[in-house]
Amino acid sequence: MDLIADWMRSEHDENDLAWRDMAVFYRTNALGTLNALEFCRKSGARMIYLSAYVYGFPQYLPIDENHPVQPNNPYAHSKWCGEEICRFYSRYYRVRTSILRPSNLYGPGQAEHFLIPTIIDQFKNGQEVVVRDGTPKRDFFHIRDFMEACGVILLHPELDQTYNVAAGVSVSVAEIIGLISEISGKSVRWQDLGQVRPNEIPDTRMSSLLVQQGFWKPHISLEDGLRGLLD
Repeated sequence: MDLIADWMRSEHDENDLAWRDMAVFYRTNALGTLNALEFCRKSGARMIYLSAYVYGFPQYLPIDENHPVQPNNPYAHSKWCGEEICRFYSRYYRVRTSILRPSNLYGPGQAEHFLIPTIIDQFKNGQEVVVRDGTPKRDFFHIRDFMEACGVILLHPELDQTYNVAAGVSVSVAEIIGLISEISGKSVRWQDLGQVRPNEIPDTRMSSLLVQQGFWKPHISLEDGLRGLLD
C-alpha cells in the first residue's frame, strides 16, 4: 500500500467512492494488510500501519486513543478492520505493530481536488472561492510533520501500540479561507453553497499527546503550511 497514494485521497471522494464500491476498500485495507502482516510474520519484520479517522461522531473533544471507535463510512471501517488484523497478528504471532491514526493531511503535491488546493487555486486565479459547506471543522495536519512522526516511530521500536498523529487544532472551512486572506493580504470573495453532506461530522479535533510524550510533536502551524503553499 502506497503511503502517498493513501493520503492523497480527498475526504469527499474517498467517502463517496467507498459507498459505491466497498469491496475495493476492504480488499486493499483488510486483505492487503493481512498479506503484509504475513510477510512480517515470516520475515520477522515490523509493521507500521497507517490507519485513518475511525472515531465517527465524537463523544468528546479532543479525541484521544481511548475514544470509542465508530467508523461511519466503508473507508474508515475497512481501515479499522486492518487495525484489528494488526492486533490479531501482534497478539497471536508476536508481530510487532504500531498503528497510526492521522488527522486530515495536506501539503505540497496534494491533488487539486482536495479542499485546501481547491481554495488556493481559485484564490490565485482571481476567482470567487466556492465551497460546498463552510462549517465543518477539521484537524489539518501537514504531510511533513506526519512523515517526521512516522520516522520517530521507526526509530523507537518500543512504541508498539495505537497512536493519533494530529495537529491538535481544528479549523472550519470558512476559517481556512480567512487565513488565506490574512496571509496573502488580499480580500477573498467566497460563497458557501450550503451542501451539507449526510452524516457530516462537525468537528474532528484529535489529541496526539500519547505519541508526543517525549518523542515527537508537530512543528508546522497551519498558518505556516498555508503560507508555504501560497508561495
